[in-house]
Amino acid sequence: MKLIWKITCLFIGINIIKAKTINVSQNIVHLNSKVITGFYNNAPTRNIDTYVVMSLSECIEKCKRLKGCEYFNYVRNLNLCIPVYTSDPGSRRVRKMVGTLYGNKSEWDTSTIPSECETCSLYGECITEPTLSCVKTACARPYVPETSSFGNIYSIGGKVKFECNTINLSVVKVCQENEEWSNNNFTCTPPEPVCTSQDGISYSSTTLNDSTTLVYYISFIPMERDEAMAFCNTNCGRLVQILTMPKYEFLASTLQHNIEYRDDSYFIDGSFDDSEDKWFTVDGEEISKSMQFWDGTSGYDGLASAWCLQFDMNFRLDDCPCGVNRRFICEQV
Repeated sequence: MKLIWKITCLFIGINIIKAKTINVSQNIVHLNSKVITGFYNNAPTRNIDTYVVMSLSECIEKCKRLKGCEYFNYVRNLNLCIPVYTSDPGSRRVRKMVGTLYGNKSEWDTSTIPSECETCSLYGECITEPTLSCVKTACARPYVPETSSFGNIYSIGGKVKFECNTINLSVVKVCQENEEWSNNNFTCTPPEPVCTSQDGISYSSTTLNDSTTLVYYISFIPMERDEAMAFCNTNCGRLVQILTMPKYEFLASTLQHNIEYRDDSYFIDGSFDDSEDKWFTVDGEEISKSMQFWDGTSGYDGLASAWCLQFDMNFRLDDCPCGVNRRFICEQV
């Protein structure tokens, strides 16, 4: 008898938790089940928000007014209403859960919802009283490549934390009232290392006539071109590249009107390629000989194993052997 009684109780228990459907004010809901949201198994569905102390009928009406609500989960003993959005309506997944039920908006009569509500944003709620209006309620599901996310409430004020998978960086995004997430520019890119000048030099900064910024250092110590390049590199810069008139005009004026800089020539970035009869920066960018600030000549004086570019004593660009000693100009980029 005890065995029969246990089997009978087990059978009854199974029927109690078996999923069934009921009508609530002509709207179908499914008992003892819930829609799996993005909190589990990266499902395409996610919670829009959680509403406490809300009746089942109120939860249904809430989902109807939320344009993005496709389903809702309802926890009966806590009176919790959880509207659910999905990016793929055909891939809904359901799991059994005693005491929880879910609804599917596509199974309901929504003819009572005013047609004007269709103008609401995807995450907006249509309010009919005191006047018909759309209220912003949530943000789209946030995404940051190469991260793990924590949190699945995307309503206004909701927060989601992202932790990078390969480096120790993280960010907390907040859903703002304009339905946009904060910190939209965050990426899992390692920050640029902070450069420290090996020789303790100080750069100056100026805004040029084309609104660009030049951060520069003018050296008083003559060096060969390769040594000058190495000096700039170890001090957080490079040999200055003069490719625009505003940069040329500023440096020419600075050298001309400062007695400390006069009567000397300065290496800048530029090397002559005999095979192409062209000048190039160290980055491979061609320096046009037709630019207005060129010295106007088509050839280069003298013979040398390598020709480099200098700012000469007449404040113009000119060629010189790379192996001679010159002052030089660095820039930070």
